[in-house]
Amino acid sequence: IGLTTDGLGNYGSDVFYTYVSATPGRNEIVALGNPNRLLVNELYVARELAVDDTRVYFVQGTPDASTSRISAVDRNANGVSGDSVPTLASGEQNPIALAIYRPGLNASEIVWANAETGAIRELVLGADGGAETVATARQPNRVATDDDGIYWSSSDGVTWLPRPGR
Repeated sequence: IGLTTDGLGNYGSDVFYTYVSATPGRNEIVALGNPNRLLVNELYVARELAVDDTRVYFVQGTPDASTSRISAVDRNANGVSGDSVPTLASGEQNPIALAIYRPGLNASEIVWANAETGAIRELVLGADGGAETVATARQPNRVATDDDGIYWSSSDGVTWLPRPGR
């Protein structure tokens, strides 16, 4: 395709990517197709996509990396302005990895790693309260989830945090 991207995600045969512009504030999230469909535009920075049956989750960067946020947009959105995208978690310290846990079609939790603090963070969707730190790591760079727990890779290797009750 010949694009610069900092996020790529899919759900079934639907593929989404972030278009990275050389100009901050001009980044986009696009659904790959014929033709491509613009979901969100006018983002300062967009990266790290995860997709479920209804939404595309992503890291929305800001000029100050310590105020980045985790956001979500409807998978069927069309040309939504970045300013109007719902924020799920804010004040994050440069999130660099994002994963969703979905025991069914839709995500039930989002997990990410913050580069500046090493925090492994979790947000249970639809629950009262906000995101919480479930662990810390030295230089985390990727996260994943499944029925058994949360996994992350870091300068210490791969670590597993079992789900409560496992």
